Amino acid sequence: MNDSSKVTSEIMSLILMGVLFLSMLTLVVFSASAYRASVQVQAGNDDLRAALGYVATAVKQNGTDDIRLEGIDGVPTLVITDRVSGLEQRVYYRDGEILENYGAVGYGFSPGGETVIGRADVFEMTLIGDSLLKIETNLGTSLVNLSR
Repeated sequence: MNDSSKVTSEIMSLILMGVLFLSMLTLVVFSASAYRASVQVQAGNDDLRAALGYVATAVKQNGTDDIRLEGIDGVPTLVITDRVSGLEQRVYYRDGEILENYGAVGYGFSPGGETVIGRADVFEMTLIGDSLLKIETNLGTSLVNLSR
Protein backbone atom coordinates (compact mmCIF):
# COMPACT_ATOMS: atom_id res chain seq x y z
CA MET A 1 0.00 0.00 0.00
CA ASN A 2 1.48 3.31 -0.98
CA ASP A 3 1.36 6.48 1.09
CA SER A 4 -1.40 8.19 -0.89
CA SER A 5 -3.81 5.26 -0.60
CA LYS A 6 -2.97 4.97 3.10
CA VAL A 7 -3.82 8.67 3.63
CA THR A 8 -6.97 8.29 1.57
CA SER A 9 -7.99 5.28 3.65
CA GLU A 10 -7.38 7.17 6.89
CA ILE A 11 -9.37 10.18 5.66
CA MET A 12 -12.26 7.94 4.61
CA SER A 13 -12.18 6.24 8.02
CA LEU A 14 -12.28 9.63 9.79
CA ILE A 15 -15.17 10.80 7.59
CA LEU A 16 -17.08 7.57 8.26
CA MET A 17 -16.49 7.90 12.04
CA GLY A 18 -17.62 11.54 11.87
CA VAL A 19 -20.81 10.63 10.01
CA LEU A 20 -21.54 7.83 12.51
CA PHE A 21 -20.90 10.18 15.44
CA LEU A 22 -23.19 12.88 14.02
CA SER A 23 -25.88 10.29 13.29
CA MET A 24 -25.76 8.97 16.84
CA LEU A 25 -25.76 12.51 18.30
CA THR A 26 -28.78 13.44 16.17
CA LEU A 27 -30.57 10.29 17.29
CA VAL A 28 -29.90 11.07 20.96
CA VAL A 29 -31.12 14.67 20.60
CA PHE A 30 -34.34 13.67 18.80
CA SER A 31 -35.00 10.83 21.27
CA ALA A 32 -34.54 13.14 24.25
CA SER A 33 -36.91 15.76 22.83
CA ALA A 34 -39.53 13.10 22.00
CA TYR A 35 -39.25 11.67 25.51
CA ARG A 36 -39.58 15.15 27.05
CA ALA A 37 -42.70 15.86 24.97
CA SER A 38 -44.19 12.51 25.97
CA VAL A 39 -43.55 13.18 29.66
CA GLN A 40 -45.13 16.65 29.40
CA VAL A 41 -48.26 15.24 27.74
CA GLN A 42 -48.53 12.52 30.38
CA ALA A 43 -48.10 15.03 33.22
CA GLY A 44 -50.80 17.26 31.70
CA ASN A 45 -53.16 14.30 31.41
CA ASP A 46 -52.47 13.31 35.03
CA ASP A 47 -53.15 16.87 36.21
CA LEU A 48 -56.42 17.01 34.27
CA ARG A 49 -57.54 13.64 35.65
CA ALA A 50 -56.74 14.87 39.18
CA ALA A 51 -58.81 18.04 38.57
CA LEU A 52 -61.72 15.95 37.26
CA GLY A 53 -61.48 13.73 40.34
CA TYR A 54 -61.48 16.82 42.54
CA VAL A 55 -64.63 18.18 40.87
CA ALA A 56 -66.34 14.77 41.02
CA THR A 57 -65.52 14.45 44.74
CA ALA A 58 -66.84 17.94 45.47
CA VAL A 59 -70.05 17.10 43.63
CA LYS A 60 -70.49 13.74 45.39
CA GLN A 61 -70.15 15.37 48.83
CA ASN A 62 -73.39 17.31 48.29
CA GLY A 63 -76.98 16.40 47.49
CA THR A 64 -78.49 17.15 44.11
CA ASP A 65 -80.56 20.02 45.51
CA ASP A 66 -77.34 21.85 46.35
CA ILE A 67 -75.75 21.67 42.88
CA ARG A 68 -76.58 23.81 39.85
CA LEU A 69 -74.99 25.10 36.69
CA GLU A 70 -75.22 28.87 36.20
CA GLY A 71 -73.84 31.52 33.92
CA ILE A 72 -72.05 33.92 36.27
CA ASP A 73 -70.64 36.99 34.51
CA GLY A 74 -70.97 35.10 31.22
CA VAL A 75 -68.96 32.12 32.48
CA PRO A 76 -70.65 28.69 32.78
CA THR A 77 -70.15 27.87 36.45
CA LEU A 78 -70.84 24.79 38.55
CA VAL A 79 -72.17 26.05 41.89
CA ILE A 80 -72.09 23.67 44.86
CA THR A 81 -73.86 25.06 47.91
CA ASP A 82 -73.16 23.95 51.46
CA ARG A 83 -76.23 25.06 53.39
CA VAL A 84 -74.62 24.22 56.76
CA SER A 85 -71.64 26.56 56.36
CA GLY A 86 -73.45 29.08 54.14
CA LEU A 87 -70.70 28.90 51.50
CA GLU A 88 -70.79 28.19 47.79
CA GLN A 89 -68.03 26.47 45.89
CA ARG A 90 -67.87 27.66 42.28
CA VAL A 91 -65.99 25.72 39.62
CA TYR A 92 -65.47 27.26 36.17
CA TYR A 93 -63.11 27.35 33.19
CA ARG A 94 -61.26 30.40 31.91
CA ASP A 95 -58.22 30.80 29.65
CA GLY A 96 -57.15 27.15 29.79
CA GLU A 97 -57.48 26.89 33.58
CA ILE A 98 -60.05 25.09 35.71
CA LEU A 99 -60.71 27.45 38.60
CA GLU A 100 -62.39 27.19 41.98
CA ASN A 101 -63.81 30.08 43.97
CA TYR A 102 -65.52 30.11 47.36
CA GLY A 103 -68.00 32.69 48.56
CA ALA A 104 -71.00 33.25 50.76
CA VAL A 105 -74.34 31.97 49.49
CA GLY A 106 -76.13 34.63 47.48
CA TYR A 107 -73.11 36.87 46.92
CA GLY A 108 -71.48 37.35 43.54
CA PHE A 109 -68.16 36.32 42.18
CA SER A 110 -65.05 37.57 43.88
CA PRO A 111 -62.59 37.84 40.98
CA GLY A 112 -58.99 37.24 41.94
CA GLY A 113 -59.98 34.97 44.80
CA GLU A 114 -59.91 31.83 42.67
CA THR A 115 -57.57 28.86 42.90
CA VAL A 116 -56.31 26.92 39.88
CA ILE A 117 -57.27 23.28 40.28
CA GLY A 118 -56.15 22.15 36.83
CA ARG A 119 -55.41 23.02 33.24
CA ALA A 120 -57.19 21.82 30.10
CA ASP A 121 -57.62 22.70 26.45
CA VAL A 122 -61.35 21.96 26.72
CA PHE A 123 -63.55 21.93 29.84
CA GLU A 124 -67.32 22.11 29.41
CA MET A 125 -69.97 21.15 31.99
CA THR A 126 -73.59 20.24 31.28
CA LEU A 127 -76.36 19.07 33.60
CA ILE A 128 -78.37 16.20 32.17
CA GLY A 129 -81.69 16.03 33.97
CA ASP A 130 -81.52 16.39 37.74
CA SER A 131 -78.98 13.72 38.49
CA LEU A 132 -76.12 13.68 35.97
CA LEU A 133 -73.25 16.10 35.41
CA LYS A 134 -71.44 15.74 32.09
CA ILE A 135 -67.89 17.12 31.95
CA GLU A 136 -66.22 17.24 28.54
CA THR A 137 -62.46 17.74 28.33
CA ASN A 138 -59.76 17.27 25.74
CA LEU A 139 -59.29 13.76 27.24
CA GLY A 140 -62.91 12.76 26.68
CA THR A 141 -66.21 12.86 28.55
CA SER A 142 -66.84 12.10 32.24
CA LEU A 143 -70.25 11.55 33.77
CA VAL A 144 -70.85 12.20 37.46
CA ASN A 145 -74.00 10.86 39.13
CA LEU A 146 -75.32 13.60 41.40
CA SER A 147 -77.60 11.40 43.46
CA ARG A 148 -76.29 9.83 46.62
